[in-house]
Amino acid sequence: MFGVSWSPDEKIIYTVNGEGTARAFDVATGKELLIYKVGGWANAALSLDGNQFFVYSGEVVGYVFPTWDTIDDLVAYARECCVMRVLTPEECQEFGLPPNE
Repeated sequence: MFGVSWSPDEKIIYTVNGEGTARAFDVATGKELLIYKVGGWANAALSLDGNQFFVYSGEVVGYVFPTWDTIDDLVAYARECCVMRVLTPEECQEFGLPPNE
């Protein structure tokens, strides 16, 4: 691991490693919340206000990802942008997500 940043409220921790993978973890549970794969030799920084996570790779490519104030905000974002189907109750439980409404 080459970089660690805490969210302003210290509830989420962001890490980045030399293989170009950035991760976010829930501090209270230790659960991995998300993974960003950018490839290359990566480094990262959290914005001063904690609203953005900047990850840049050895190929001089940078990515700006949003951060979230709460785990619920992250789950809502994932449902809006990234979930291609409704998760089963078992999948929700496996990933520590609230049941589908």
